[in-house]
Formats: sequence, structure tokens, C-alpha cells
Amino acid sequence: MVFLQLRPTGSYDLKSDDLEAIRRAGDQSKGVGTLGVKLFLASLSFLFGASILLYLVVLLPAAPPEQPVLPVVGLGLALSTMVMLASSFTYWLALRAIGEDDRQAFRRMMTWTLVLGLGFMASQGYNWWELVASGLPLDASNRYSALFLVMTVLHALHVVGGLIPLAVVTAKARRGEYTAKSHEGATNVSLYWHFLDVVWLLMLVAIVIATA
Repeated sequence: MVFLQLRPTGSYDLKSDDLEAIRRAGDQSKGVGTLGVKLFLASLSFLFGASILLYLVVLLPAAPPEQPVLPVVGLGLALSTMVMLASSFTYWLALRAIGEDDRQAFRRMMTWTLVLGLGFMASQGYNWWELVASGLPLDASNRYSALFLVMTVLHALHVVGGLIPLAVVTAKARRGEYTAKSHEGATNVSLYWHFLDVVWLLMLVAIVIATA
């Protein structure tokens, strides 16, 4: 009887070079995700920027004197702005906490960010209700109110789109799924959320210019 002895032709132990290659591959995949978010934000920048310029450059100069909308919703806009800025600040605190591997503070700040995001939508709903109750025309006959509605509704739709991944990140944070070395998802969502903050400030400037 002949016995065949099989000998391994090489070692299958993971060496330091192999581990380094795996780590680099993981870093590259994370970079691709972040790049995708940045490209998406760039496309949204064109959308919001074009909307603001269209009104300020084309529509506003041709608008007849009308009753402005800012006195009607001025306090509401101030409240919305403070809530939006606060949500970006708590998100920044959350990322700083997870960077230090403080998961408890991360969970707390992410929860506050989600609550403030919902609060922003509630404040916008109040602003829209105030505008309707004021009796101002909401069609093209009053370009000021039309500006306010178009800009704020467009922004609100994207805020709703941001609340969904924000809720997912918050849920994962509460389950302890993020660490100091692994929280790319939370970072990517923060880019979108801070972007919405900047867009809101630019829209507010446009509304103030249009109604001054």
C-alpha cells in the first residue's frame, strides 16, 4: 500500500504585511464612502445655489412692492436658526466624544441632535402656519411669500432626508456599535447635517435681502 504524503507548498499564516494590506483596503473603502458623500453634497450645492441665485438675480428685481413676509415669521425664523445651529453643535460634541471613545457622551449627544432636528421641523411647521394665518398670498402674486415657501420647503425635504440616517446613527450609538476607531457612518452623516446648517444660513440671508 502506498501512502501519499501531502505537504503544504506555503504558509497560510497571516503576516504583518498581509494584515497591513487588509487594513489599507479597509481604509480605502472608508475613503470611497466619504468621497461619495462629498460628491453628493457638491451636487446639492448646485441645486440650492441655483435656487437662491435664480430668485435674487432674476425674480427679485422684477418683483413689485409687496408686503414682506419677514415681519410675519421673523421670530419663528430666529427660533429655527437657533435650533439648527444647536443640532450641529451637539453633533460636533458627539463626534468629539466618540473620538475619545466616550460612548456614553456620544449616545447622549446623538440623542440630543436627533431631538433638535425634529424640533427644527416643528419650528418650520409653526412658521408655515403663521404665514398661512397672516393672510398673505402664497402664490406668485407675492414673490416674498413664494420665496419663503420654496426655499424653506426645499430645505425641509432635505432635512427629513437627513433625519432618517440620523435616526439610524443614533440607534446604533445607543446599541454601542461605534468605537473611537470605527465611526465612519456617523462622520459621513455629520457632513450632510452640517451642510444643511450652512444652506439654512445662506437661505436666511437670501430671505432677509429679499424682504429688507
